[in-house]
Amino acid sequence: MKIIVDKKGLLKFIDSIRKKYRLIAPVQKDEGLFFDAVSNTSKIVFDYINPKNTAKEFFFPIKDPILRYDSDSIEEVKKSKENIAIFGIRPCDARALSVMDKVFNWDTKDGLYDNRRKNALLIGFGCNKAGDHCFCTSFGYGPHESKDVDVMVYQLGKDEFMVLGVSKRGVGCVVSGKKASPVHESRRKELEKGIVFKKKMDVDKVYKKLDTVFDSDYWTGASFHCIGCGTCTFLCPSCHCFCMSDERNIRYRIWDSCQFACFTKHTSGHNPRPTQRERYRQRVYHKFSYYKKNFGEHLCVGCGRCTLHCPMKVDIFSIANGTLDINEK
Repeated sequence: MKIIVDKKGLLKFIDSIRKKYRLIAPVQKDEGLFFDAVSNTSKIVFDYINPKNTAKEFFFPIKDPILRYDSDSIEEVKKSKENIAIFGIRPCDARALSVMDKVFNWDTKDGLYDNRRKNALLIGFGCNKAGDHCFCTSFGYGPHESKDVDVMVYQLGKDEFMVLGVSKRGVGCVVSGKKASPVHESRRKELEKGIVFKKKMDVDKVYKKLDTVFDSDYWTGASFHCIGCGTCTFLCPSCHCFCMSDERNIRYRIWDSCQFACFTKHTSGHNPRPTQRERYRQRVYHKFSYYKKNFGEHLCVGCGRCTLHCPMKVDIFSIANGTLDINEK
Protein backbone atom coordinates (compact mmCIF):
# COMPACT_ATOMS: atom_id res chain seq x y z
CA MET A 1 0.00 0.00 0.00
CA LYS A 2 1.28 3.46 -0.98
CA ILE A 3 -0.20 6.67 0.37
CA ILE A 4 0.57 10.37 -0.04
CA VAL A 5 0.73 12.69 2.97
CA ASP A 6 1.98 16.18 3.75
CA LYS A 7 4.53 16.77 6.50
CA LYS A 8 1.79 17.25 9.09
CA GLY A 9 0.29 13.92 8.06
CA LEU A 10 3.70 12.23 8.19
CA LEU A 11 4.34 13.51 11.70
CA LYS A 12 0.89 12.29 12.70
CA PHE A 13 1.79 8.85 11.29
CA ILE A 14 5.11 8.82 13.17
CA ASP A 15 3.36 9.92 16.35
CA SER A 16 0.95 7.00 16.05
CA ILE A 17 3.98 4.70 15.89
CA ARG A 18 5.51 6.43 18.93
CA LYS A 19 2.49 5.44 21.03
CA LYS A 20 3.23 1.75 20.43
CA TYR A 21 7.04 1.71 20.21
CA ARG A 22 10.02 3.49 21.74
CA LEU A 23 10.76 5.84 18.87
CA ILE A 24 14.31 6.37 17.60
CA ALA A 25 14.91 9.05 14.97
CA PRO A 26 17.52 11.54 13.71
CA VAL A 27 17.83 14.49 16.09
CA GLN A 28 20.26 17.39 16.28
CA LYS A 29 22.66 17.50 19.23
CA ASP A 30 25.62 19.73 20.03
CA GLU A 31 27.97 17.09 18.60
CA GLY A 32 26.00 16.65 15.37
CA LEU A 33 23.09 14.61 14.06
CA PHE A 34 22.42 11.34 15.90
CA PHE A 35 19.86 8.57 16.08
CA ASP A 36 18.32 8.92 19.54
CA ALA A 37 15.11 8.35 21.47
CA VAL A 38 12.39 10.87 20.60
CA SER A 39 9.44 11.91 22.74
CA ASN A 40 8.46 14.91 20.59
CA THR A 41 8.20 14.31 16.82
CA SER A 42 8.79 18.01 16.12
CA LYS A 43 12.45 17.40 17.04
CA ILE A 44 12.97 14.96 14.14
CA VAL A 45 15.35 16.18 11.42
CA PHE A 46 14.42 15.39 7.80
CA ASP A 47 17.23 17.06 5.84
CA TYR A 48 20.40 15.00 6.22
CA ILE A 49 22.69 12.50 4.52
CA ASN A 50 23.11 10.18 7.52
CA PRO A 51 23.26 10.49 11.31
CA LYS A 52 26.75 10.11 12.76
CA ASN A 53 25.86 6.92 14.63
CA THR A 54 24.05 3.95 13.13
CA ALA A 55 21.04 1.78 13.91
CA LYS A 56 23.46 -1.03 14.78
CA GLU A 57 23.79 0.07 18.40
CA PHE A 58 20.10 -0.56 19.09
CA PHE A 59 20.48 -4.24 18.19
CA PHE A 60 24.11 -4.84 19.09
CA PRO A 61 24.74 -2.40 21.98
CA ILE A 62 28.17 -0.96 22.69
CA LYS A 63 28.15 -2.64 26.12
CA ASP A 64 25.71 -5.52 26.34
CA PRO A 65 25.25 -7.66 29.49
CA ILE A 66 24.90 -11.30 28.43
CA LEU A 67 24.98 -13.25 31.71
CA ARG A 68 25.13 -12.96 35.49
CA TYR A 69 26.90 -15.37 37.78
CA ASP A 70 27.94 -16.08 41.33
CA SER A 71 29.77 -18.94 43.04
CA ASP A 72 26.80 -21.29 42.63
CA SER A 73 25.03 -20.35 39.40
CA ILE A 74 25.14 -18.83 35.93
CA GLU A 75 22.09 -17.11 34.51
CA GLU A 76 21.61 -15.71 31.02
CA VAL A 77 20.29 -12.16 30.82
CA LYS A 78 16.58 -12.14 30.03
CA LYS A 79 15.55 -10.99 26.58
CA SER A 80 14.09 -7.50 26.42
CA LYS A 81 10.38 -7.15 25.70
CA GLU A 82 10.79 -3.57 24.53
CA ASN A 83 9.53 -2.72 21.04
CA ILE A 84 11.44 -0.02 19.19
CA ALA A 85 10.72 1.82 15.94
CA ILE A 86 13.54 3.49 14.05
CA PHE A 87 12.41 6.27 11.75
CA GLY A 88 14.73 7.75 9.15
CA ILE A 89 17.00 4.78 8.61
CA ARG A 90 18.64 5.10 5.21
CA PRO A 91 18.73 2.12 2.82
CA CYS A 92 22.46 1.62 3.47
CA ASP A 93 21.96 1.26 7.23
CA ALA A 94 18.96 -1.03 6.75
CA ARG A 95 21.01 -3.18 4.37
CA ALA A 96 23.79 -3.34 6.97
CA LEU A 97 21.40 -4.90 9.49
CA SER A 98 20.35 -7.54 6.96
CA VAL A 99 24.02 -8.25 6.27
CA MET A 100 24.77 -8.56 10.02
CA ASP A 101 21.84 -10.93 10.50
CA LYS A 102 23.93 -13.58 8.79
CA VAL A 103 26.88 -13.48 11.15
CA PHE A 104 24.66 -13.34 14.24
CA ASN A 105 22.90 -16.48 13.02
CA TRP A 106 25.89 -18.33 11.63
CA ASP A 107 27.24 -21.19 13.73
CA THR A 108 24.77 -20.41 16.50
CA LYS A 109 21.81 -18.08 16.85
CA ASP A 110 22.33 -14.97 18.97
CA GLY A 111 19.10 -14.76 20.99
CA LEU A 112 19.66 -11.23 22.31
CA TYR A 113 20.34 -9.80 18.85
CA ASP A 114 17.54 -11.75 17.16
CA ASN A 115 15.03 -10.73 19.81
CA ARG A 116 15.80 -7.05 19.31
CA ARG A 117 15.48 -7.45 15.54
CA LYS A 118 12.15 -9.25 15.92
CA ASN A 119 10.77 -6.49 18.17
CA ALA A 120 11.83 -3.62 15.92
CA LEU A 121 9.95 -1.70 13.26
CA LEU A 122 12.20 -0.10 10.64
CA ILE A 123 10.85 2.97 8.85
CA GLY A 124 13.19 3.84 6.02
CA PHE A 125 13.69 7.26 4.49
CA GLY A 126 14.84 7.34 0.88
CA CYS A 127 17.72 9.60 -0.12
CA ASN A 128 17.25 12.38 -2.68
CA LYS A 129 20.92 13.31 -2.68
CA ALA A 130 24.21 11.51 -2.11
CA GLY A 131 27.03 12.54 0.19
CA ASP A 132 30.57 13.03 -1.11
CA HIS A 133 31.60 9.59 0.18
CA CYS A 134 28.45 7.57 -0.58
CA PHE A 135 28.79 4.59 -2.93
CA CYS A 136 25.85 2.30 -2.09
CA THR A 137 25.03 1.70 -5.76
CA SER A 138 28.32 -0.17 -6.11
CA PHE A 139 26.76 -3.02 -4.12
CA GLY A 140 23.71 -3.59 -6.32
CA TYR A 141 21.12 -1.57 -4.42
CA GLY A 142 20.22 2.08 -4.36
CA PRO A 143 19.14 5.12 -2.35
CA HIS A 144 15.44 4.22 -2.65
CA GLU A 145 15.81 0.50 -1.81
CA SER A 146 12.92 -0.69 0.37
CA LYS A 147 13.40 -4.44 0.82
CA ASP A 148 15.25 -4.23 4.17
CA VAL A 149 12.64 -2.12 6.01
CA ASP A 150 9.03 -2.47 7.17
CA VAL A 151 7.84 0.93 5.96
CA MET A 152 9.51 3.21 3.41
CA VAL A 153 9.07 6.97 3.18
CA TYR A 154 10.06 9.07 0.15
CA GLN A 155 10.03 12.85 0.04
CA LEU A 156 8.53 13.85 -3.32
CA GLY A 157 8.39 17.60 -2.66
CA LYS A 158 8.75 20.21 0.04
CA ASP A 159 5.47 19.15 1.66
CA GLU A 160 4.71 15.85 -0.06
CA PHE A 161 5.72 12.37 1.08
CA MET A 162 4.99 8.88 -0.17
CA VAL A 163 4.58 6.22 2.55
CA LEU A 164 4.94 2.61 1.45
CA GLY A 165 4.09 -0.43 3.54
CA VAL A 166 6.66 -3.12 2.78
CA SER A 167 6.50 -5.96 5.31
CA LYS A 168 3.29 -7.45 6.71
CA ARG A 169 3.83 -5.47 9.91
CA GLY A 170 4.59 -2.34 7.94
CA VAL A 171 1.49 -2.62 5.77
CA GLY A 172 -0.55 -2.88 8.97
CA CYS A 173 0.84 0.50 10.07
CA VAL A 174 -0.04 2.32 6.84
CA VAL A 175 -3.80 2.42 7.22
CA SER A 176 -5.08 5.76 5.96
CA GLY A 177 -4.23 8.45 3.45
CA LYS A 178 -4.59 9.49 -0.16
CA LYS A 179 -3.65 6.62 -2.45
CA ALA A 180 -0.48 7.21 -4.46
CA SER A 181 -0.95 7.45 -8.24
CA PRO A 182 1.34 6.41 -11.12
CA VAL A 183 2.30 10.10 -11.36
CA HIS A 184 3.64 9.97 -7.80
CA GLU A 185 5.63 6.81 -8.56
CA SER A 186 7.07 8.42 -11.70
CA ARG A 187 8.15 11.40 -9.62
CA ARG A 188 9.86 9.08 -7.13
CA LYS A 189 11.76 7.29 -9.90
CA GLU A 190 12.75 10.65 -11.37
CA LEU A 191 14.19 11.78 -8.04
CA GLU A 192 16.15 8.56 -7.61
CA LYS A 193 17.51 8.70 -11.15
CA GLY A 194 18.65 12.28 -10.57
CA ILE A 195 20.91 11.45 -7.63
CA VAL A 196 24.56 11.97 -8.55
CA PHE A 197 27.18 9.70 -6.96
CA LYS A 198 30.79 10.84 -7.10
CA LYS A 199 32.07 7.33 -6.34
CA LYS A 200 31.46 4.01 -8.07
CA MET A 201 33.43 0.80 -7.54
CA ASP A 202 33.42 -2.48 -9.43
CA VAL A 203 33.25 -4.55 -6.25
CA ASP A 204 33.39 -7.85 -8.13
CA LYS A 205 36.73 -6.90 -9.67
CA VAL A 206 38.05 -5.75 -6.29
CA TYR A 207 36.90 -9.03 -4.72
CA LYS A 208 38.87 -11.04 -7.28
CA LYS A 209 41.90 -8.75 -7.13
CA LEU A 210 42.20 -9.11 -3.35
CA ASP A 211 42.95 -12.81 -3.83
CA THR A 212 46.22 -11.81 -5.51
CA VAL A 213 47.60 -8.83 -3.55
CA PHE A 214 47.63 -9.91 0.10
CA ASP A 215 51.44 -9.67 0.39
CA SER A 216 51.79 -6.55 -1.74
CA ASP A 217 53.85 -3.56 -0.57
CA TYR A 218 50.75 -1.53 -1.46
CA TRP A 219 49.37 -1.97 2.06
CA THR A 220 52.31 -0.15 3.65
CA GLY A 221 51.46 3.06 1.84
CA ALA A 222 47.71 2.54 1.97
CA SER A 223 47.74 2.30 5.77
CA PHE A 224 50.36 4.98 6.39
CA HIS A 225 47.98 7.63 7.73
CA CYS A 226 45.85 5.30 9.86
CA ILE A 227 46.36 5.96 13.58
CA GLY A 228 44.37 2.95 14.76
CA CYS A 229 41.73 4.97 16.62
CA GLY A 230 38.85 2.68 15.63
CA THR A 231 36.51 5.52 14.61
CA CYS A 232 35.82 3.77 11.30
CA THR A 233 34.73 0.53 12.93
CA PHE A 234 32.63 2.11 15.67
CA LEU A 235 30.72 4.31 13.20
CA CYS A 236 30.36 1.54 10.63
CA PRO A 237 26.80 0.15 10.39
CA SER A 238 28.04 -3.41 9.83
CA CYS A 239 31.28 -3.86 11.84
CA HIS A 240 30.53 -6.33 14.62
CA CYS A 241 33.76 -7.38 16.37
CA PHE A 242 33.52 -7.62 20.14
CA CYS A 243 35.36 -8.78 23.23
CA MET A 244 34.16 -10.02 26.62
CA SER A 245 34.63 -8.24 29.93
CA ASP A 246 33.65 -9.34 33.43
CA GLU A 247 32.69 -6.65 35.92
CA ARG A 248 31.77 -7.91 39.38
CA ASN A 249 29.28 -10.66 38.65
CA ILE A 250 28.21 -9.62 35.14
CA ARG A 251 29.74 -10.61 31.81
CA TYR A 252 29.46 -7.99 29.08
CA ARG A 253 29.90 -8.13 25.35
CA ILE A 254 31.70 -4.92 24.37
CA TRP A 255 32.51 -3.49 20.95
CA ASP A 256 36.09 -4.05 19.84
CA SER A 257 37.99 -3.11 16.70
CA CYS A 258 40.38 -4.85 14.34
CA GLN A 259 42.19 -1.50 14.14
CA PHE A 260 43.30 -1.63 17.78
CA ALA A 261 46.88 -2.76 18.40
CA CYS A 262 45.85 -5.25 21.08
CA PHE A 263 42.95 -6.78 19.13
CA THR A 264 44.92 -9.84 18.01
CA LYS A 265 47.65 -9.77 20.65
CA HIS A 266 48.20 -13.17 22.29
CA THR A 267 48.82 -13.70 25.99
CA SER A 268 52.33 -14.78 24.98
CA GLY A 269 52.97 -11.27 23.70
CA HIS A 270 53.00 -12.33 20.05
CA ASN A 271 50.81 -10.28 17.72
CA PRO A 272 50.10 -11.69 14.22
CA ARG A 273 49.07 -8.19 13.11
CA PRO A 274 51.95 -6.20 14.62
CA THR A 275 51.55 -2.94 12.64
CA GLN A 276 48.79 -0.82 11.17
CA ARG A 277 49.71 -2.25 7.77
CA GLU A 278 48.33 -5.65 8.73
CA ARG A 279 45.43 -4.20 10.67
CA TYR A 280 44.13 -1.89 7.95
CA ARG A 281 44.61 -4.61 5.35
CA GLN A 282 42.40 -6.82 7.53
CA ARG A 283 39.66 -4.18 7.50
CA VAL A 284 39.67 -4.00 3.70
CA TYR A 285 39.73 -7.77 3.30
CA HIS A 286 36.92 -8.29 5.80
CA LYS A 287 34.73 -5.75 4.01
CA PHE A 288 35.43 -6.73 0.42
CA SER A 289 36.62 -10.36 0.50
CA TYR A 290 36.28 -12.53 3.61
CA TYR A 291 32.65 -11.76 4.41
CA LYS A 292 31.58 -12.41 0.84
CA LYS A 293 33.42 -15.75 0.87
CA ASN A 294 31.58 -16.75 4.04
CA PHE A 295 28.12 -15.23 3.51
CA GLY A 296 27.77 -14.38 -0.17
CA GLU A 297 27.76 -10.59 0.08
CA HIS A 298 30.05 -7.74 0.96
CA LEU A 299 30.22 -6.42 4.51
CA CYS A 300 30.64 -2.82 3.34
CA VAL A 301 27.40 -1.06 2.33
CA GLY A 302 28.91 2.16 0.98
CA CYS A 303 27.55 4.61 3.57
CA GLY A 304 30.80 6.62 3.63
CA ARG A 305 30.85 7.31 7.39
CA CYS A 306 34.31 5.84 7.93
CA THR A 307 35.92 8.28 5.50
CA LEU A 308 33.77 11.27 6.46
CA HIS A 309 34.60 11.01 10.17
CA CYS A 310 38.15 9.64 10.03
CA PRO A 311 40.47 12.19 11.70
CA MET A 312 43.13 11.36 9.10
CA LYS A 313 40.68 11.10 6.17
CA VAL A 314 41.72 7.54 5.33
CA ASP A 315 39.43 6.59 2.44
CA ILE A 316 38.48 2.91 2.25
CA PHE A 317 36.89 3.44 -1.17
CA SER A 318 40.11 4.77 -2.70
CA ILE A 319 42.23 2.12 -0.98
CA ALA A 320 40.04 -0.83 -1.98
CA ASN A 321 39.56 0.53 -5.50
CA GLY A 322 43.26 1.28 -5.74
CA THR A 323 44.11 -2.41 -5.55
CA LEU A 324 42.96 -2.71 -9.15
CA ASP A 325 46.02 -0.68 -10.19
CA ILE A 326 48.55 -2.96 -8.42
CA ASN A 327 50.80 -4.53 -11.06
CA GLU A 328 53.38 -6.27 -8.90
CA LYS A 329 54.71 -9.62 -10.15
